[in-house]
Amino acid sequence: QRGCPLLSELDLGARFLRGPLLAVTGSKGKSSLVKLLAETLTRSGRRALPGGNYGTALCTLAEAPETPDWAVVECSSFQLETTNELQPRIAILLNLSPDHLDRHESLDAYRDAKLRLFDRQGAADLSLLPAADNALQRAFQARCRRPFETFGSEPGSGWRFVPGAVLRRADPHFRVSLGGCYFDNPILGPAAAAGTAALVHAGLTAAEIAEGF
Repeated sequence: QRGCPLLSELDLGARFLRGPLLAVTGSKGKSSLVKLLAETLTRSGRRALPGGNYGTALCTLAEAPETPDWAVVECSSFQLETTNELQPRIAILLNLSPDHLDRHESLDAYRDAKLRLFDRQGAADLSLLPAADNALQRAFQARCRRPFETFGSEPGSGWRFVPGAVLRRADPHFRVSLGGCYFDNPILGPAAAAGTAALVHAGLTAAEIAEGF
């Protein structure tokens, strides 16, 4: 009412955070993916701190005495509503289905809140979207006008889940074994593909990712 700008907690934390952000949003499965990403990075010898809507607030992560190699942050639509400065090095929109419409009023408004995660990314940053959601991809292109990579179970996915593994379209020799883990099923398989894409871009090998799964 006074015309004062609103600063989200995510923006405030990101201002003071030392180290890059790996951010995850979506309707379902965010926490499981954040846990996988953070623990796999840690297992590989990187210092990864999970937080945001998952556990520890980003402002608290920013006060950590040691600089993290990665802050792995779950971002809800509520948090993203007032986010204007966040610039994740890697950003994942895991999926989109009608949710929290009592607050956002329409699916389009809910989608737009999620897409705010990508607004400040630059050409060198990675944006990951579900291969199955063409409408979401079109909305991203209209808003951000830059390349993105896809993940899912579909044959055309950039990062593709198949039973027991994740494959990469750009490299026919690439394969991460899932070994019957928690993610090795048609429901969570696309999250495995998204996580693999993010971890490869964070510098991990296929063997390190397979150990995390």
